[in-house]
Amino acid sequence: MYNILKCVENDLKSVDEMLRKEYFIKAGDLNAFARVEQNYLESTICPGAVILTGRLFNCINNKIISLAAVIQFIYIASKIHGCVSEEDDKYSNVEKDKRDGSQFPVLVGDFLYGKYFTFLCNNNMVNYLKPLSEVICSIHEAGTIKEKTPAVETDSIMIDIIIKEFAVLFETGCRLAADISGVDSKQQEIMLGFGKNFGIAYGLWQKNTHLYKINTHLRKSKDFLELIPNNIYKDQLKHLLQFFKQENYQLNCC
Repeated sequence: MYNILKCVENDLKSVDEMLRKEYFIKAGDLNAFARVEQNYLESTICPGAVILTGRLFNCINNKIISLAAVIQFIYIASKIHGCVSEEDDKYSNVEKDKRDGSQFPVLVGDFLYGKYFTFLCNNNMVNYLKPLSEVICSIHEAGTIKEKTPAVETDSIMIDIIIKEFAVLFETGCRLAADISGVDSKQQEIMLGFGKNFGIAYGLWQKNTHLYKINTHLRKSKDFLELIPNNIYKDQLKHLLQFFKQENYQLNCC
């Protein structure tokens, strides 16, 4: 994974620096109140998709980097909210890490969601407020569906949740990166299709469920990429798809 994203390593470092500046508030480091830190893959996959899309169309600027940070803010906030306990057990004798409670993680998640608006304003990208707000609504809708869904999900419900929770985030990030790059609507739709299918594959892989469907969506993502002229960043995106294909093969063999 490291080798695949090495070509945009400096861009990812810029995103990480932006994020970490926002983790320190008067009350202290946000990591003390919620599990903000993610593993390498979760820290890079969303911003990496945005940055590689910009690079694909020969564009990398402050707006692309800021959009990558915004997408990651939304991703982290959704992860934190997704792990929130239903309620704090005030009567338990077992000392509990406050990061695993409900009050602080909810506040931190809301704080990070709010940061996307600040970044849009600071980088003259308020025109993207609507689609990014719709992403957040979609993620929250996925959470609501999960709460109402029986323990055994049907395939259609499961895919609907994955689309709302992961695919919408990836497809919006890739499409907006293409828009910032100045390409036409046809190419933006291509990247939307790529992002949607990659997001579904990643969501299935993250949840370790319905693994037989992952390769189908990885193949669809690759089909969309074939509609884009060849360059090194198109090759990098293909390598990214291949990485998850190999990871999926290993999971299926376990």
